[in-house]
Amino acid sequence: MKLTIKAGAHARRNTLIRAVIPAEKLAELDTAKPVAVQYAGGMTLPAQLNTKEDDSAVLTFVLGYLAKGEDAILTVVNTGEHAPAFSAVDCADAGKVALNANGAEYTAYQYNIGFAKPHIGPIVNKYGENITRYDFEAKEHPHHRSIWFSHGSVKVENAETGFVSAEVDTWNEFEHHGYIKTNTVRDTVSGDVFCAFTAENTWTDENGNPLCDDVTTVTLSNPENGVYYFDVDLTLIAAYGKVTLGATKEAGPIAVRMDETLRADRTGTLTNAWGAVGENEIWMKRSDWNDYYGTTTGGHVAGVAVFDSEANAKYPTYWHSRNYGLFAPNRYYTGGAEEIPAGETVSFKYRIVIHEGDTEAAGIREKFIDWAAAPEVTVD
Repeated sequence: MKLTIKAGAHARRNTLIRAVIPAEKLAELDTAKPVAVQYAGGMTLPAQLNTKEDDSAVLTFVLGYLAKGEDAILTVVNTGEHAPAFSAVDCADAGKVALNANGAEYTAYQYNIGFAKPHIGPIVNKYGENITRYDFEAKEHPHHRSIWFSHGSVKVENAETGFVSAEVDTWNEFEHHGYIKTNTVRDTVSGDVFCAFTAENTWTDENGNPLCDDVTTVTLSNPENGVYYFDVDLTLIAAYGKVTLGATKEAGPIAVRMDETLRADRTGTLTNAWGAVGENEIWMKRSDWNDYYGTTTGGHVAGVAVFDSEANAKYPTYWHSRNYGLFAPNRYYTGGAEEIPAGETVSFKYRIVIHEGDTEAAGIREKFIDWAAAPEVTVD
């Protein structure tokens, strides 16, 4: 089985490639064994093959470099059995899904035990220094925990039971706040290119009355040294009646809080896709992405970028981004409230990039192009 990768109008560096392999082509491989992609000269790249319900499969690998306008032709081959480089392990007794990369736990999805809502953390650089804030003693915005998913105004109206909730705040954790509880962790995936899991959650008011459900899938990959991608797919389900997501600034649904040393009012810089810098230029302005970087306690420059997706409504999103270290794509405060009719869903897709160096050195613009305008792949 051969793949042709077309760079198109952009040079590609350490690009995460995903290709759908039709079911009839899979007969050429032993799908129970690990795979790799191989150049004509014999050099191989680790790859990962994950089957789908329709009997096709998704092949994933990292393409090191392909010049603008050029093609790469690779062959998919089986390799020997070995321990996968990435794994997702649900440690329910500890209230976390451990996300392991290259033989060690990189971070975890922390849920239920001790927290009003799940979060992903800690996030560190290759020196073990915090990039996101992971301080549970913080007095200022203590509910800002690393990377999390929530909304500051959620209301449900159940026509069958007559229950109408207040506007419940699942973002802040003041009096009468809501909760996001994980019911099930399923579909944990391990492999040589990424690990992933899916969490099924219920959002409730303070008394446990359900507001909506969500299905959140998180995929972790490490396409280059010091760089991690979190690809997040989140679907809100109006399972208990019509849901209204209010026009609040405290919304995402995804949000990041930077470590205190990386705040833009300290060592850090907050920027966006069109070159704006700082809260005054970025807050509630539309952009494909925001990037936030600064100097760690050990003197290393590192940061986090969040990419919006064209698949999301009201793309490109507005941003709730602050000099004190918070940033979140937020299409509500300026864009207006949204309703999810009873029984229906709304979905969100984002990529979070953990990186070294500033925006330019990390190639954030180029990484967004790889995300938004991926190389063309054909399967022969």
